[in-house]
This record gives sequence, structure tokens and C-alpha cells, in this order.
Amino acid sequence: MNRSIFEIQPIGGVGEIGSNMTLMKIDQEMILIDCGILFPENNQFDINYLIPNYATLPSINKIIITHGHEDHIGAVSHLLDALPDIEIFCTDFTKELILRKFHFLKRAAPKLNLISINDSINFADYNLDFIHVNHSIPQTMGLLFTAKKHSLAVFYASDFKVDHISPYEKPFDFDKLTKLSCDMKKRIFLCDSTNIISTKNKTTSEAELIKDLQKIISLAEARTFITLFSSNIHRLQTLIHIAKKTNKKIVLHGRAMSAYVQMAKKCYLLDVDENIFIEAVAAKAYADKNLLIIVSGCQADFKSALNRIISDNDPAFKLTDKDTFIFSSKAIPGNEKKIAEALNKITMKGTSLYTPDNALIHASGHPCKADLLEVYEKYAPTEIVPIHGETFFLERHCQYINRVYPQASSIKLTNYDKLIVDDELNFKINASPSHEPLIIHGKGVEIKREKLKQRRKVGHSGCVLFSARRDDLLKFKQNFKIEYIGIPEINSEQQEQFEFSLTDVLKTSKIKKTTDLEDKIKIHIRQFINKLFGYKPVTIVHLV
Repeated sequence: MNRSIFEIQPIGGVGEIGSNMTLMKIDQEMILIDCGILFPENNQFDINYLIPNYATLPSINKIIITHGHEDHIGAVSHLLDALPDIEIFCTDFTKELILRKFHFLKRAAPKLNLISINDSINFADYNLDFIHVNHSIPQTMGLLFTAKKHSLAVFYASDFKVDHISPYEKPFDFDKLTKLSCDMKKRIFLCDSTNIISTKNKTTSEAELIKDLQKIISLAEARTFITLFSSNIHRLQTLIHIAKKTNKKIVLHGRAMSAYVQMAKKCYLLDVDENIFIEAVAAKAYADKNLLIIVSGCQADFKSALNRIISDNDPAFKLTDKDTFIFSSKAIPGNEKKIAEALNKITMKGTSLYTPDNALIHASGHPCKADLLEVYEKYAPTEIVPIHGETFFLERHCQYINRVYPQASSIKLTNYDKLIVDDELNFKINASPSHEPLIIHGKGVEIKREKLKQRRKVGHSGCVLFSARRDDLLKFKQNFKIEYIGIPEINSEQQEQFEFSLTDVLKTSKIKKTTDLEDKIKIHIRQFINKLFGYKPVTIVHLV
């Protein structure tokens, strides 16, 4: 193969929805795109999220952030721990979101280089231009790398949809995309796969939600509660307009919701009359029908405002059978059970409930098939690389490309594979060994997998703690203490039987080594609990 002129290596976000990060090597310069987290399938064992192992990265001095969602910015602090000198480029709204995250972590604010959609950055023989795309958070960009010298264009758009009628943002900028890339012999497209298995043909516009949202809110008999992703500033703008039309006051309930509104206002992304907002404590001064309570926590997280309200633990609001509750969101994969439980709680209170299943009140931020095809036809890629999706999604996306746009080759990558383009525009894929992601819990601390396995064992089977003086046991004195954690109740007769049998075991043993004695006690405890309950617990023997 000839000299490499462009290399693409996904670090995360391929074969998974989250942890988005892609390494671009342009001649001798390396650039990262995005730095996100991957949410676990459940939140058991205090697992917060997963991230790639940044210790495996080479020395890199620049990262471009395409937009402010957690799966694109959530791991910036971890990246800076590994690469403290890296320069970060982002828009002003994304900057506010990153700064908020560092403030929450009580860390010094990082240096952030502001970019706008009209900027251009030069890398060796390449220009990097920013392409406005539609998404569910403002200031989302596609990245277009072009090199006239090599007649190569690479368009990266991991999160987008095509919305020609949004009242809040311009349409996908196809004019700029095609103008800058049309003369290139090779045009690579790294493309969002999130909705490839959706039964919808075209992604819904934010404009199409206004009718149903306004109808539900205006006809509500009493208070209207609505939950949505706090980052969806455009939908928040819709709610502000509706509240003004229907003479309602808005309560922003939950720290995230209030914070996002403040940051959007700071970046001039919301048109709002300050008099429309009131605090929760002031809500009682208004008629219920004149209240619109916008609630954060649409994924029903345990500590969220939503969970407090539906569990009757919120000091300001208790649901009644006269209220209306709108879920203007969908479940992030892995959260389906939590949200189903939330919907059940709301229903049990007799509250009128609206979800995307019975009203047009949510629009995805990702492309359905018609959106994908429109971008294919406008950009005219010669190669398409599906990204941002589970492995199953990527395979389906390749099948879709082969069926509806056969003039482009579909290329399937996995994380850490390298797609290499040489100076004669030949392509090669170098398969690379993957690296297991790091598991982050608690206060942003890594936990090793073997420790997590211990947590799972304790969570599934409970734990028995046995403490005693070694000399007492060897002298057959029953001066020991047993504590049962997560074990069904053991009655006094069973406990007496256990202590007697353990003493008998020790009497018949001629064990002198402490480790052998610990093993003997551990085996006896596990056998005893197994006889009672049908499983063996984690057993810890502590001899002093």
C-alpha cells in the first residue's frame, strides 16, 4: 500500500450507542472527534457510566466536540486526566455545558476554544469545515474534511436528522456540504445509524409536535406536568410559546431543567419573557389550570424531580386525578423498565397521561431511512461507514445502503479498527484489538471488573460475615459473631443448630493453620445456608 493520507479509527460509538469518540489521522496530525460516555444497561451497583481507556491513545493535541449531549461530552474530564494539554474546540452552548460539568465536579474550568458554524480550520493539506445539521440539541455540527490535493472529502455526522420545517433552526446545510465536496473524487460519509430499524420512514419535525402539545395543554382541567430531555431547547421554546398563548405560568422543576434554560438564554438560544416563569413555592398563588410544570428527569432516575413527584416525595407537588402528565420523550435503551414503572405510578393516581404512543408529542433527533437517503443523494458519497449504533443497527444500515444506494460501498467498522486511505485513494481496513471500556462509579472513580463481580455476587446471594478470635475457636469456645447481609431471616433454633454444628466441626478437626481454619469455617457456613435456602452466599471469615 502507498503512503497513508487519512486514517479513521473509532474509539467508541461503533457497535454501541454512546461513548462516541473517533480518531482522525491526517498525515502526521491526529485529531479526536467527541468524548462521550456510555450509560450501562442498568444503574445497579452504583455504576455511573463507561468510557474508553484513554491510556491506549497516542499523543493528541486537538479534539473537536460536535454537540453537547452526554454521549459526546460526558468524558471530557477523564480525557484531560490522560491528555492534559489537549486543545478543545466547541461552540458556545457546548462550552457552557462542559463548564457546568466541571463546576459540578469541583474541578478547574478547562480552556475551551470557541468555534462557530462559519469557521474553517486547516490541518496539513486539509480544510475542516463545520456543517449545520438538525438534531435535538442546538448547535449540532457535522464535520467536513476536504483536500483538493488528494481529491478526498470525509464527512462525519454521527447525530443528525433532516428537518426542513423547524421553526427554531435552519435546515440541514446541504448547499455548503455539496459546494465544498462535489469536486472530490472520493467522498466518505461516517453516518448516524440510530433509527435504521425504525418503522417510521421520515423523522418527525419539531414543528409537527406543536399542534398536539398545544391541544393537550390548553384543554387540561388542572395542572399540566411535562417531562422531556432538558437539552431539547427547541421543544422548551415550543412550551414557552404555548404557555404564553394559553395564559399559563411555567415552573421549571429540577436542577437540570433550570440550568439548561439559563445556559440557553445566555447563548441567545431561547426567546423568553422572564415574567412567564415562577418558582415552585409560588405555584399555590395561581389557579391549577394556569400552571405548566416542566419537570427534569424524563428517564425516571431515582434522584430526579420526576421520580420525587410520582413517588409523593416532592415537597411542592403531589399528583391528583385532575392533573395531566405529558411524557415528551422516549426511553434511552436500558431505561425501559424504570419508565414503565413511572407510567404505572402516574396511572394509579388517576392522572391523565400522554406519551408518544397516544399523541404526537416527541420527535427523535436521529435520521430515519428517508433522511438518510436524502443525505446520500445530496452528498453523493462513494463510501458510507455506519456509526452511532448497536452492532445489529450497523449491519442493517449496511444492508440498507446496498439496497437503496448501491453506487456507494458500505464499510463496516468496529471500535479500534482503522480505515486507511492511501495517496492513490485505495482503502484498507486494519483490524485492531479492542480495549475493554473503563467502568466509572461513585465520584467518577474507576472500579475494576473483578470488584464489580464481587458486588454482583453479594447482590445476588447475600453475604455472611464471621468474626472470632482464632485461639478461642481452637479451644472450642463459641465466642464468635456472625452478621447476615441480604440473607432471609434465620430463627433462633436454626442459629443454635448452626453454632452447635460449627463447634462440632472444629472439635473434630486438627487444623492449626489460620488459612485452613478460615476455609473450613467458610465451607461450613456456605453449606449450612445452602441447606436452608438453596444457594451459597459470599462468606467472609475474619480471625484475629
